[in-house]
Amino acid sequence: MISDTTTSIRYVVTDGVLSYGIPFRIYAPADVAVFWSVDARADTELTLGTHYTVTILTEGGMVNLLPGVVPVGAVLAVVSNIPATQEADFSSTSTVNTAALETQLDRQVQMIQQLEDSVARSVVLPVTSSETPQDVVRAVYAARDDAQTANSEAQAAMNTAANSAAAAAENAARAFSQADRAKTEADRAQNLANIGPATQEKFGMVKIGEGIDVEEDGTISVPPPPEINLATNATAGTVIVGEGLDITGIVEEGQENPPTPGILSLTTHASEDGEKYGRGDFQFFGHVRLTDDFEEIASASEGIGLSPAGAKAMYDKLLGLEGTTTITSSRDFVAPEAATYRVTVVGGGGSGGSGGSAYAWTVQVSETRYDHNRYSGGGGGGGGAGETLVMDVTLAKGESVPVIVGGPGGNSSFGSYVVSRGGGHGGNGGSGSKTSGIPNGGGGGTSYGSAAGSGGSGKHSTSTSSGLSGGSGGAGGRSTHGQYGHGGNGGSGGGINSNGTYYGPSGGASGTQGVVIVALNLGG
Repeated sequence: MISDTTTSIRYVVTDGVLSYGIPFRIYAPADVAVFWSVDARADTELTLGTHYTVTILTEGGMVNLLPGVVPVGAVLAVVSNIPATQEADFSSTSTVNTAALETQLDRQVQMIQQLEDSVARSVVLPVTSSETPQDVVRAVYAARDDAQTANSEAQAAMNTAANSAAAAAENAARAFSQADRAKTEADRAQNLANIGPATQEKFGMVKIGEGIDVEEDGTISVPPPPEINLATNATAGTVIVGEGLDITGIVEEGQENPPTPGILSLTTHASEDGEKYGRGDFQFFGHVRLTDDFEEIASASEGIGLSPAGAKAMYDKLLGLEGTTTITSSRDFVAPEAATYRVTVVGGGGSGGSGGSAYAWTVQVSETRYDHNRYSGGGGGGGGAGETLVMDVTLAKGESVPVIVGGPGGNSSFGSYVVSRGGGHGGNGGSGSKTSGIPNGGGGGTSYGSAAGSGGSGKHSTSTSSGLSGGSGGAGGRSTHGQYGHGGNGGSGGGINSNGTYYGPSGGASGTQGVVIVALNLGG
């Protein structure tokens, strides 16, 4: 069913937008035609595949322009272009496919809508008119040509009139200027005739006297006496006061403590822009601007020097940063300043293994003979030491780094910069049994410091009157850094007292935790 009469739509092409919607049903990419224009008078038709592609949707689709095909700001017209064909063949002896029939009816309605849209944009003559469309077009062209001719003639007449008016205005302005100049000269002559000689109390006429010169334009000056020459390094003479120097002038009336006129002296020996008297740097002497801010981004080449106050502030900050931060529980480290920090990361030491249990049994081998067997447990292996890594890490001020401190056998890390492995746990000692033989001691854990010791083996005895001790526990590995990351000692194996009673094995000791130590790297 076709309930919408829309068969065309127009868009204004926007920069960066290449896809535009099709608000009417289409059945194939060729069922739509695309045009563009910048003046809405002449259309340019685009070619499917060359200038655009079509995406078919359930209700309509999208026109996808290729880049650079249509200029920004142009009007884009998308119109229905379903060919006037009937593509279905319904047999009189078979069941009618209603979906196919509905599609063909929809296509025919869209074809009618296309014609209506085209006719609505055409020139339509009244039903009662006997003229042909060709007659109307010829009349429109003739009226256009007549209008162009009349416009050209009117423009030429306007240009002639404008030229005449401009010439008349120029003549009038010239005459007015000449009259105004004549009046000005007359007024000046009249004023000069009424002005007397100048005095100290009033303005007036001045006669050029000796030692005074006047140029053609009326400029009055005092020429240098011919007997005075400019000063040089070898001879005295007239000095031109240059930049950076000052000379005291005429003393004003009533001035208190007036300076002696004509004294040459230095002016203020600096300028706000830092350029006027020559800026100093690491190569040349000159003026240098001091700053109290030691963090100011400036160098010697820019004429910037650090003041004593700035140096003191820098020293105080370095003393504050020189302290060491020891982190023994997981948290974030926030860099107090942008700097390079020396980071030491120690993994947790592995725990020692537990000792094995003792075992004894008696077997009667004859009416009067018994075999006695006693086994003590093997000792537990020592835990391995955690790994120690040291690295210089450069951080920005305020940068936050997650820190993980490993427990016994756990890894420690400073963000992703440094990761230290934890030591391995020691193996448990073997326990005695009827089938075990002499129990072995547990092996030492993987160690990144000194080697972890293995547990001692158990013992075997057939005597019932003496005690039997268990294997000793292995020593834990020692890390390369202080009190952190050491492996725990292994536990001793269980044994049997001389009276035949058992005593239990010992558990292994826990390894010591890891640590993360952060210190400012001052170049050491």
